[in-house]
Amino acid sequence: MIMDTGSGNTWALHRFCENCNKKSEKLDERNSSTFSFYPAMYDFHYGIGSTYGYNAFDQLCLSKNQSCTKDFSFFLIGYQKDVSSLTVGLVGLSPYWTKASRQDNFILKLKQSGIIDQSVFSFRVDLDNNDTRMTFGGYDLQKYAMKGFPLNWHSINQKAPSWWTLHLNNLSLKRNKNTTHGHLAEIDYYDK
Repeated sequence: MIMDTGSGNTWALHRFCENCNKKSEKLDERNSSTFSFYPAMYDFHYGIGSTYGYNAFDQLCLSKNQSCTKDFSFFLIGYQKDVSSLTVGLVGLSPYWTKASRQDNFILKLKQSGIIDQSVFSFRVDLDNNDTRMTFGGYDLQKYAMKGFPLNWHSINQKAPSWWTLHLNNLSLKRNKNTTHGHLAEIDYYDK
């Protein structure tokens, strides 16, 4: 599953998607009594490829023992082109809802449904120990912060349409520091 900080879209693979990840489970709408869909094809284009499918609606549950959202809208993929065959889905972590996404905002929907208390997520990436963790609705500094390293908080630009965008005051690359004025930086991570 890709956690995408640069998108507001959430999608899953449909059981009919023949060129999708062969080893992953695919959503089978026949197993859900709450599933529905809008019968129109849509496409999303990324820098790495494209996905094609339709808007679907179903419950969204983070775990079996937790309450669920009702009628969560997401994109159900029936075909993909030039997207990694290992991809099993995508969760858009955009801070805002926009009409362009055509779907519910994952984080906001969880908050509106009372599943999480705050519209936030946090993650810790530990590639050395293959121990990456993610939480929704809050953060746990005792459990996930790296000892001896400072935690940096940044305000996001409220005018950005749907991405985690920060004001960029300066940029350092290989010991060269450049001062910028009025620039924004989109926080998006992709690892192929």
